Amino acid sequence: MNETLAEVGVEALATSSAMTLDMRLARLGELTTMVTLISPLPAFVSCHKKSFEKNKMLEKISFNFLLAMFICNETWLAYAIKIDNMDLVVINALGTIIAGLFVFMFLYVKTKVTNPHKYIALLLGGIIFAALVSSNLIEPWTNGLIATLLSMSQYVFTLDSV
Repeated sequence: MNETLAEVGVEALATSSAMTLDMRLARLGELTTMVTLISPLPAFVSCHKKSFEKNKMLEKISFNFLLAMFICNETWLAYAIKIDNMDLVVINALGTIIAGLFVFMFLYVKTKVTNPHKYIALLLGGIIFAALVSSNLIEPWTNGLIATLLSMSQYVFTLDSV
């Protein structure tokens, strides 16, 4: 109870810099989500075409990228919920829904063309990972760090269709 002014100041400074880091990670998450949210849309616009054209367009879409985008948005959403940042919750909830729709559209079209077992297994692994980072086993700052790393690394997955 007899804390000195210096001890209180050091504690306040530590709390303040932790909040600053959380807010910086939150802003980075908002920017990343907005940019990546609509990136696969042009490839899906042509899915209404005939079967041969649809197959050619589907070959250009990277399922790994779509899955990485879904997991990244879900990880940012889990982080936003943990730090109670409603701005980040809204943008990443929307991102998770849209990325999930892209994943399921891909699977729907793929089932018409070929056997999607490989993709479903990857999706289940991604959902398990997303559930892990959403749990209380992961601290908020670790969750933010994982989300940031996922944001930066998800673009590597676009290379698998090149």
